[in-house]
Amino acid sequence: MVSDPDVNRRLQQFVCVRLDWDQMQKYRGRFPEMTQGNQVLLDPRGEPIPGVDSRGKRYAIGEFVALLDQVLARHPPDPQRKDDLRLDWFWWDPKAYGLPGHFGAEAIARLDRKPILTVSGPIPAWLAEPRFLRRHLRQFIWQRGPEGEARLSVRMLEPEERELATIALAGATPASVSEALDRAWLEYMRVRPMVARGYIDNPHGNWLKAVMERAYEEELAVRREALAGTLRPPGRDESP
Repeated sequence: MVSDPDVNRRLQQFVCVRLDWDQMQKYRGRFPEMTQGNQVLLDPRGEPIPGVDSRGKRYAIGEFVALLDQVLARHPPDPQRKDDLRLDWFWWDPKAYGLPGHFGAEAIARLDRKPILTVSGPIPAWLAEPRFLRRHLRQFIWQRGPEGEARLSVRMLEPEERELATIALAGATPASVSEALDRAWLEYMRVRPMVARGYIDNPHGNWLKAVMERAYEEELAVRREALAGTLRPPGRDESP
């Protein structure tokens, strides 16, 4: 649903969160009837939407678009708002979220099929700039590394575990680091596991067959572009 253009265009004003079973236990005090698998939507201030069932539901696309328009009418985008980001918002530390220890960077990287980007040592100011972060946040699962040399390391876990890049930050420029990160991401995308086929082959997922067939075709298109070297990373609206 999120990939539907009408939905995705509206969701740019929201923060979307996928809740698995363990995460749901943390939020049951606020959403006591929330059901796993349902779509629970909060307004841009993180508050429940009046008149909407707090348990959520599986919305049809047209119904979901209408709901998003209703919320956006109440909370129009503020042209004066500064969409500043903070680097520490994106460290994947289970303790910070009150989650079990097994929800670390590696678990999330496998679930989201992304490489892990570890930031070690002192952090240069430009690395934490919103402009730089917007270019690269969606490519990786970010993790704070040990003290010592200032460097970035990119590691993939599947289909095999290996280092994709080690980037020393001393004397580096935002442009040179962006280029190296994009190369590492593209190398991963050439071999990234494709999961849609597994859902299609699962007899319990027959009711989603048409959706999964489409997802699988999209996965193949992404793989073809990655192999050709023409796949553009997310967040490319701004230059380095």
